[in-house]
Amino acid sequence: MFQGEGILIKHLQTLTEAARTGALESAKRIGKIEVYTDATQKRIIREMGGCEKEGECDVDTLQNIGAHFGVTGRVVQLEGVYIATLSLYDVKKGSFIERREAEGKGIRELRKNVQKKTAELILAGFRAAARNKQAGGGGGYWAVGGVVAVA
Repeated sequence: MFQGEGILIKHLQTLTEAARTGALESAKRIGKIEVYTDATQKRIIREMGGCEKEGECDVDTLQNIGAHFGVTGRVVQLEGVYIATLSLYDVKKGSFIERREAEGKGIRELRKNVQKKTAELILAGFRAAARNKQAGGGGGYWAVGGVVAVA
């Protein structure tokens, strides 16, 4: 789930849906992506004991489902422009691997850009995982704000 101080929950939810759509676009190109619905994600969080605030349990959720890599989003509004930072990170190490930013003058424009940037980030991440696998490492289990993929 996207997070953002002062951003309406419904806007964060629609950005999460845009990220899921971007992941599905990547799936058409590379396959192996399973998308969890919002209801499934909420069930997983409920089974974990819940979260006080929307989006604050992303890392715990990723760890509990066994993800090695994850993508999360954070939104801010600066000088009338919405900026979403999408972060690809190694869940086990807690380190960032790569980031992308998407901008929009409104939520609708930002939504389109989040979808595109999520697809780009996942493709870049899968390429890195494939290189790691060829070098003797694992491909890993992926999660993207409710989206899960097996590399």
